[in-house]
Amino acid sequence: MGHYHNPQVVTNGLIMAIDASNPRSYPGSGTAIFDLTDKGANGTINGTVPFVGAGSSSYWNFATAASTKFISSTLSQQYLDCTIVFYPDFALNSNAGLVGLIAASNDTTNTDKSMRFKNANGTGPWQVIASSGINADDWGNPGTTYYVNGSAVADGASLVNGWNILGAYRTNQTTFPASFTYFLGTEGYSGAVRDFQGRIAMCLLYSRQLSAAEHAKNYNALKNRYGLT
Repeated sequence: MGHYHNPQVVTNGLIMAIDASNPRSYPGSGTAIFDLTDKGANGTINGTVPFVGAGSSSYWNFATAASTKFISSTLSQQYLDCTIVFYPDFALNSNAGLVGLIAASNDTTNTDKSMRFKNANGTGPWQVIASSGINADDWGNPGTTYYVNGSAVADGASLVNGWNILGAYRTNQTTFPASFTYFLGTEGYSGAVRDFQGRIAMCLLYSRQLSAAEHAKNYNALKNRYGLT
């Protein structure tokens, strides 16, 4: 697919880029999603995750939460930071009020367990877990900083009832093998219902930690596509 030439977003350290609105990344049908970088981290849609064409804000629709519904791919190097565009469905009522958006493991590998949000209680809004933590392998850990729509947020900050452009630095940097699988749309853990419900439009993964200014740059590059100001 070649390099991801988009001067509006941060490309330094970019190791995976998938975009539902870009036909080079997803042609609108089938299960194959193509990485727009030169790293070959192409994805596969697992289970029923329909594509909804909406021009520059197209997305994959996780209409109901299920551990069988996710997008996965294998990466050849560790990712430390991400920018993901998603629209949460606050109607989700999940186990322990938790919902999983990104996981980099499964029950077998048991490495970085997930990026989770709390308050998935059927009404929401979902909240980030930045400092209260769950355990040392989760994104919700004192070392995590979340950027929601361009700004750093405190623990317990609410997500928008609409499109969110979220950036986050992964806390667990030590237990990943040279090549591993990431999952979008689930926690990667089968012991409880902690799966995503809503829409996912884009995901960028980086091999280094982005600065606050770089997260703001990604937000400013993408906000107009999703009606954010």
